[in-house]
Parts: sequence; C-alpha cells; structure tokens
Amino acid sequence: MRALTLALAILAMAEAAAAEGLREGDTELGMSLSTLSIGTENRVDLALRVGRFFPAPGKFLSLAEAELGYAHLVELDRLDASLLVGISRPWRDDGLHPYLAGSVGVRQEWLGSFQRARYPIGFDLGVRLLLGERGIIRGAYRYRHVFDGGAGDWNENGLELGIGLRFGPR
Repeated sequence: MRALTLALAILAMAEAAAAEGLREGDTELGMSLSTLSIGTENRVDLALRVGRFFPAPGKFLSLAEAELGYAHLVELDRLDASLLVGISRPWRDDGLHPYLAGSVGVRQEWLGSFQRARYPIGFDLGVRLLLGERGIIRGAYRYRHVFDGGAGDWNENGLELGIGLRFGPR
C-alpha cells in the first residue's frame, strides 16, 4: 500500500512539473548510482554531476554536463572525470525528457602505489522525470569503450539511476 501511495505522489508531482518542463538556462545538480558490467565483473559507482541546458532548433534543448565519479573495488580506487554533451526533448507533455549524450573522460586508478590513467568514451541514452518545481529523477543506459593504452581495451555497459535538483529562471 505504501508503494502505491508513493507511486501516486510521484506521478502527481510529475504532472505538476510537466507544465513547466526543462528550459534553456536551467541547471541540474545531482548524484547518481550506476551498475556496470565488464565481462563477468559487476560493480556500483557513485557520481556527482552538474549540467546546463542550452537552446537548440525546434523543441530540443542541448545539454552539457560534467561528472565526477568514484568507485572502490577490493583494493583498487578509481576516480572518473567526464564531460557529456547531448540533446533532450520533452515527450508527450508529461514531464518526461528523453536524452542522448556523448561522453569523453579520463579515469585515474590506484592500486597501492601503482597508478594508471585510462580514457573512456561512449554515450548515455536516458530519460529525466521532472518532479515538482525542482526535482528530477533520471535513469539511463550507459556504454563506455575504455582505452587502456597497452593492456587491451574493453567495453562497459551499465544502468544509472539518479536524483537531482534543477535551478534556473522561473
């Protein structure tokens, strides 16, 4: 019963937010958790991100985001810094904003005193759900191809779930 009440409350907030939608000049500040799969290995990452929406032709908005992520795997620590550039558009006036963004980044890994830099590139395909005047819930599929610089490259596939706040002119 509580889950149904929560779902109805989220839908009501999304309906109220749909009237406003994302606008040029809006800034999103958020955090996300993502699960990544690399072959048979799975892990969870935490990321902080900030993004800004800019005008684009038609009903589209372009977006630019910076993301800083961290993961700890057994003895390995990893810090990711990425830039994402993409495009978003409202869908059916119900507070949903699908987006597609390309990503480039640098990854620093530490294992004891050993350090190594790697270079992931890829894309995010996702959707933002606007909640109330400021809230955002986002979900995305993430693909990254990681250039290792010697030991072999690999692909990462993952799912991301995040929350955020939007700021901007109202």
